[in-house]
Amino acid sequence: MNPPRKKEEVSVTVNPSLQRKDVISAKEFEGTLERADSIEYVQEYYRLRDKAIVCIFKLTGKRRGEVASLEVDDLEVKNGTLSITFTLEKKRRKSLILRRAEKQISLSDPLTKPIIDYWHFLKQNHPSCLYLFPRTFYSGLTGALVFKYKYHLGGRQILRVVKKLNPESWCHLYRETAGAEIVRQDQSIMAAFKVMLRLDLEDERTALGYVRRYAVDLISRGVSDEQKQIISSIIASAELTEKQRRVLLNVLSRL
Repeated sequence: MNPPRKKEEVSVTVNPSLQRKDVISAKEFEGTLERADSIEYVQEYYRLRDKAIVCIFKLTGKRRGEVASLEVDDLEVKNGTLSITFTLEKKRRKSLILRRAEKQISLSDPLTKPIIDYWHFLKQNHPSCLYLFPRTFYSGLTGALVFKYKYHLGGRQILRVVKKLNPESWCHLYRETAGAEIVRQDQSIMAAFKVMLRLDLEDERTALGYVRRYAVDLISRGVSDEQKQIISSIIASAELTEKQRRVLLNVLSRL
């Protein structure tokens, strides 16, 4: 008779997006930049690039595809601001519509510096690059870094950069963070519309999803009755289906 087999221990990796309830705090993002400074990169270029990528996410809340496809000429410093123009893809039935959206960030914001430093480095050392974040190949054998000037990083490569600097974050979490920060700073009915403008949304119902994200973020922080009333008034005034309104009010009731 064969002896009974021992049960093997199986380790399961849980997607952090299924567990995490809060958005990225200022302290957490500071730790993200500190990690970029502490990592031993094979080339200093990668440190500059990675810091620029996460700073763009933090300042704009854009989608990873919109960040990946940025061109070198999409950045401009003018009138005391850093201007970043993104190309947005909007699906309309069987067609794809492209439009441009400019974001202006004051140079007084310290997060603009890593972006500008990287941008200047790329223009000075690799002027043939079309894209802001070109694909590269590093040879561990020769130590050579090769740039593929006409190709940009893919969405998955951008995601790997984000998770390398903070395993508990992902690209869309920066988008949720941007929306939550707006609602936290402006707790009025206008907050949802400011979210629409900041994130280039076309539907206020989508913007209300970010109001919901802010509400969920407050669960772990504690929320006052006054904050509940403000969030409730935003939900009541928005154009929502009854089902959407019930979902949001249900979240609010559990705060």
